[in-house]
Amino acid sequence: HARADYLQRIAPPGARRLVSGRVEIFDGMAQMVHPDHIVPLDEAAEIPAVEPVYRLTQGVTQKTLFKATRSALQRLPPLAEWIDPHQKSASTWPDWAAAMTAAHAPQDQQDLSPAHPARERLAYDELFAHQLTLALARPQPVLRGAAVVLGAVLVLELGLPMARVVAGTDAGPAAVADLGGPAQEYLRGSEGFTIAITNDVFEAEYLVKGMRPNVQTVFDIRSMDGYDGGVSVSRRWHALLLQIIPTINDLTFRAQTPVSLDAKAFARMGVRHALYDPTRGPADVALPGWQLVLDGPFQVYENPLWHGDVTAWYTTELADSPEDAGNRIREDGPALSLTGLVEAPAAVLTCDECLPDAFHSTSAADGERVVDVDLPHPAVVALPEQFDDGWTVTVDGHDAEVVAVDGVWAGVVVAEGQHHIVLDYAPGWVWPAFAVAALGAGLVVWMWCIGGPVADGATGGRRRLRLPARVRRGAKIGG
Repeated sequence: HARADYLQRIAPPGARRLVSGRVEIFDGMAQMVHPDHIVPLDEAAEIPAVEPVYRLTQGVTQKTLFKATRSALQRLPPLAEWIDPHQKSASTWPDWAAAMTAAHAPQDQQDLSPAHPARERLAYDELFAHQLTLALARPQPVLRGAAVVLGAVLVLELGLPMARVVAGTDAGPAAVADLGGPAQEYLRGSEGFTIAITNDVFEAEYLVKGMRPNVQTVFDIRSMDGYDGGVSVSRRWHALLLQIIPTINDLTFRAQTPVSLDAKAFARMGVRHALYDPTRGPADVALPGWQLVLDGPFQVYENPLWHGDVTAWYTTELADSPEDAGNRIREDGPALSLTGLVEAPAAVLTCDECLPDAFHSTSAADGERVVDVDLPHPAVVALPEQFDDGWTVTVDGHDAEVVAVDGVWAGVVVAEGQHHIVLDYAPGWVWPAFAVAALGAGLVVWMWCIGGPVADGATGGRRRLRLPARVRRGAKIGG
């Protein structure tokens, strides 16, 4: 382990420890790669019986979000109560801050019930705020004030927290780029994918030089390492994982690669380079047959069997699913060395003893990949982009169907001869999302423009907003 002192501290030799975390099955054996808790037996009570589990996005872990929420809860400001006192008392609801704290710290299954007072109160707050928004949206002179409120909410919710984070740290693209090393410069903009075989060291400089988490995007390095490499952890990503390990989980590739990385298997996966920390041991064990192309504190090895990031398969077979493709490649790799696996019957091709060809693609912008091919036979051309319904493809300017190849890549069936292939990512939700955003911006502008002055001499320069009776009185939730 890269931090022996850390292991000695949390698990000294001869001591007994209670370990809690997620158990995975690897190679038929149960293992716990990243324990959540490691405590002495007499501190077993410190392991919570119930822990909140949050929805995540790439690059964010449960521990990070847990710490962030706890930090936010400690900073909750004291706010005046806005719920009708009789409603709050009759429903036995806690204050807002107490409700927020309780919702993020459940103690048993009952605390997770929608009828729990804390969750019930927060649900009421959401309804109450919604009713206020509807009232403000009516054509009244306060519309301009409502627009100001909405703008302020955006600033408070988005701008100020981000400004505080940036002001409180030196983190940023420039700072990250400054921590890069020779390996990052060598790999910058290179074709093919890179996999990092490094240690779990969480110092800033090591994280950047070891390309985690997601810092490879700063250096324009293509990684296939899941959430720790800026790649979507999807069903297709899992199919790629199945090509080397018989399991499906959300751990990174680097956390579960075999002891030795087979050059042929990883070439099929599109991996050209391996970033290696030599403190892990001799590279000839981890990367047999790979060629050292850059030495240093972080070494770069090149896969000698990688010949291009685009593969033309002249023989293909039908796979039942992405998982079937991944399992078959892992179990029958040598027998499938000349065969690509597709999921569309129309993409099944036969060519006796035809070796697949490799080509090189270019990408002028995100969501676009272009390749020129010269094919002696009809082929399924697989490009190095994760298959998704949002991809469209043209061959010589004519629309074609995108097919899944090897359970993970986006491909297209192409006739023999010279062809120009363009793969574009244009999912159907993009323009509707822009339309909704534009509609929202237009609504704020409209509210501001027609709102007019809010002064009213009869109320001392302020006009009171009269809410519907049902909003002022409140509506009991959960009973």
